[in-house]
Amino acid sequence: MKKISYFSLIIVFATIGLSGQQSNPFRSYAHNAATMQKAQMRYSLFSFAEYGISDRITISAHPLWVFMSPDISVRWTLTDNGKSKISLTHGISCPT
Repeated sequence: MKKISYFSLIIVFATIGLSGQQSNPFRSYAHNAATMQKAQMRYSLFSFAEYGISDRITISAHPLWVFMSPDISVRWTLTDNGKSKISLTHGISCPT
């Protein structure tokens, strides 16, 4: 009887952990179609920094390597419905 009550407690705690949800949506830091909001900035020393010029246009460049090997790109959103986005990314690079 004692084993059954321990087993049921484990099941209850496991299902509570599975049903937890975040209040904000997950935004990955990898290549995707999402653009930054206006005046929002995402900064990293090991990957590209991004800055939202407007809600539909984002500019990105590497904060340290931009002076030695310029690589700047612009991403803008063409269409955005609630479930999917279509964005174009264009950039200029000058490997030296």
